[in-house]
Amino acid sequence: MLINIGKSAARYMGCANNIKYYAQELKENTYNLTRMNLVMRGILPDNIVTRNGDTLEEDWPYFDDNDPVHTYEPLYVDAVVSNPPYSQPWNPKDKEADPRYARFGLAPRGKADYAFLLHDLYHLKPDGIMTIVLPHGVLFRGGEEGTIRKNLIEQNHIDAIIGLPANIFFGTGIPTIIMVLRQKRANTDVVIIDASKGFEKAGKNNVLRACDIKKIVDTVTARATIEQYSRAVTRDEIRANDYNLNIPRYVDSSEKAESWDIYASMFGGVPESELAELSEYWEAFPNLKDALFTPENEAYCRLNVSDIKEAVASHKDVAAFMGNYHAAFDGFEEHLNERLIGGMADVNTAQEEAALSKEIFSRLAGIPIVDKYSAYQLLDDDWKKIAVDLEIIQTEGFEATKQVDPNMVVKKKDGREQEVQEGWIGHVLPFTLVQKTLLPNELAKLEAKETRISEISGEYGELLDELSEEDKEKDFINDDKDAFVAAEVKKTLKARAKNRRPWQSLKRSTRS
Repeated sequence: MLINIGKSAARYMGCANNIKYYAQELKENTYNLTRMNLVMRGILPDNIVTRNGDTLEEDWPYFDDNDPVHTYEPLYVDAVVSNPPYSQPWNPKDKEADPRYARFGLAPRGKADYAFLLHDLYHLKPDGIMTIVLPHGVLFRGGEEGTIRKNLIEQNHIDAIIGLPANIFFGTGIPTIIMVLRQKRANTDVVIIDASKGFEKAGKNNVLRACDIKKIVDTVTARATIEQYSRAVTRDEIRANDYNLNIPRYVDSSEKAESWDIYASMFGGVPESELAELSEYWEAFPNLKDALFTPENEAYCRLNVSDIKEAVASHKDVAAFMGNYHAAFDGFEEHLNERLIGGMADVNTAQEEAALSKEIFSRLAGIPIVDKYSAYQLLDDDWKKIAVDLEIIQTEGFEATKQVDPNMVVKKKDGREQEVQEGWIGHVLPFTLVQKTLLPNELAKLEAKETRISEISGEYGELLDELSEEDKEKDFINDDKDAFVAAEVKKTLKARAKNRRPWQSLKRSTRS
């Protein structure tokens, strides 16, 4: 988490060496791994300040362990990111005067979630931001936690709540939330987001895609209200709900129950209620619905065309939509060429993806029904490779594009896995790109031969299938009955050619 938050900050700061990392960890093994990992990732040792200690029992001040009394200095940072153990037992005894908790209250003995949160908030600068991962219970549990939550809301510290998918963290399958807090902020509302539906499966876990993260960030930044996804909830509404922040109270992301129209199933027709669910398409193509359907009565329509796919594709509204789409991206290829090819030596790879996504979103602004976040995912999928190529060119020079590297693969040999070379790969440029650009005719011929090889393989199988069981017992078929024996086939053909009468050959040839 420290490394990721540092990378994110460095994109906008321009220099990663201006970031200082502070961390405290109770478990000694994790503490040592943290320090080692930070150093291995190239972070300067002078920028790493870590302590092995109990965060709830020992505050997180900045002091020299050899002289803690005289070197004490309260620590305030620009950003805090935290993933504490969920509902950890702790001892709140004699903590009333602790400045971290005094303003808001003490977390209950059995659940330290809010103790960790208040600790993080205390060390935040006035213009800083913090995010903390917590279980859903912190949003609605009463008692001491309810009091703390009320005080945080009334003192205007809670900025956003983001509901995450289940099974997203290793070690726990429960759904969690990210709470975003600030010391000072201009808004008094709370952005509540249900992002639990946006993820992809990766083995046994769920993973947020780049488009999911981008949508969350954009929604928090714009404080946007999106149907079935997010709402900016006023403080008055939260008060009316007795400071309960449970996400379903404010954002309903439940799937619509599936239904069947019995009348349409029995007597035909298309229900108007089902067509109404496609309203965004009828808005994008205002004349399309009338071209496809004719009302039979107030509740049902009938289809006007025999080939609906062809009717949609050839409709004037769809043609206009496609024209507008292509016009919106007119010159985009030249724009990419200028920024990524022309400026390859100087382009800032850490910031360029954000700049390109902004450009894409701007071009899509007037285009309905196209999901801009799906477009962003396509960009991000390719950007991972593009950024690496640009960094190679910037560090090794343009000559790197002309180099090739051994293509090393792992293969089993003598029962052991060994790394062996299997041809070559481009250091930067893929061979296929070079072939398509510089050798298109030769590539076409090669692809035609590869296609013919595939066809021959199919024909080979057909010939085997056509043989009778009696023929499969002959010498020109192998013992497994799944391949011809080439030498025996040649011998059999020669023998048959020698014994064939001239009129038989003529007859077979005519028939062919």
